[in-house]
Amino acid sequence: MKDQSPYSLDEVIDRRIYTDEDIFRQEREKIFKRTWQYVGHESELREPGRYRLTTIAGEPYIVCRDQRGEIRVLGNTCTHRGATLVRGSRGQCKAFRCPYHAWTFDLEGRLIGVPIPEDYGPRFRREDFCLTQARVETYEGLIFACLDEQAPSLDEYLGEAAQYIERSCQGKEVIGYNKCLFKGNWKLYQENFGDGYHPPFLHQGMGPAFLSTYEANGEAINLGNGHMLLKYYPPEPQHLDLSKLSAALGIPLTLETMKTTGIINPYPGDYDSVLSVFPNFIVPDIVSVLSVHRLTPLAPDRTLLEITILGDPQDSPEFRQFRLRQSTVWGPGGRAGIDDIAVAEKCQRGFHAKAIATSLMARGSSDERAGMVFNEYTIRGFYRQWRHYMGWSG
Repeated sequence: MKDQSPYSLDEVIDRRIYTDEDIFRQEREKIFKRTWQYVGHESELREPGRYRLTTIAGEPYIVCRDQRGEIRVLGNTCTHRGATLVRGSRGQCKAFRCPYHAWTFDLEGRLIGVPIPEDYGPRFRREDFCLTQARVETYEGLIFACLDEQAPSLDEYLGEAAQYIERSCQGKEVIGYNKCLFKGNWKLYQENFGDGYHPPFLHQGMGPAFLSTYEANGEAINLGNGHMLLKYYPPEPQHLDLSKLSAALGIPLTLETMKTTGIINPYPGDYDSVLSVFPNFIVPDIVSVLSVHRLTPLAPDRTLLEITILGDPQDSPEFRQFRLRQSTVWGPGGRAGIDDIAVAEKCQRGFHAKAIATSLMARGSSDERAGMVFNEYTIRGFYRQWRHYMGWSG
């Protein structure tokens, strides 16, 4: 690119942010330790003692419900010699017992058992060796944790994104899981879900497979705080090729069956949405598939994607099966998910071409907050927030 670029800081992205080891380490300290992180769903922790494991900023944590019914996020490391207390991904217990020397902690993180404690002498006090704890807040069943005591409340942090979480997630429960590792930077997947430009071209099994035109009835909205929203309104019947859509979904369709299965009239509202919460949390609510995507950065070019599938407790058995069948749209084997993962990996490989230093994100007027779904207001808002946390002024 020429030295005098016609584009603003908002409109070009330095590709080093996807590949540089030092930038990756700074992200853990400056972003992931200071923001609210989605760590689970309340329906996974119905009884005291239920737990699931998570990672925040590279550190292991246990998300559990204690004996009083409160949700806690505890450090998954023994305060004695550092061994992790819990293995696997989820389970139930009455206390957390270290496999190394049997130090035992209750569900509130207090040290309650130490073999042969007298040998430590009078200086030793159990209360000095409790498990570390993160701040915890919940919203519409979603559990969030934050390591920064000075960070704003969850309500303030979510801002305008809260109403869309409420719309999609209120009253829902976990009905399934999907996860995979991919060889790409975490931001590539996150920004992809604020990008309404790619679906008709990348998703050959989802876009051109059923649209007879590239017209898209929707909008892209920068919600502030780095949060992004894509809205898709039901396609006009004249823009649909029902034979191709039937083949793509494996369901014989007419306009009437599309309404009853939620494809023209999305469930639960009058539009489909893709909400991306800064920095690494996504809620796609598309064609009766409601899921929560969480990205855990492992390296500049390696990311863990965990997908939690949500359903309504009032779903009929038939509709529950439809949700689960449709949920395969995401993940490494899904009709759309496989494309999103593959293109992130293609971009990551392409960044090795050092002759091209920046990526362009300039679609749409730079001062607009909402508009045509094909434009990139949302992604620019995401990277403004990224620069704010990273302390990048230029």
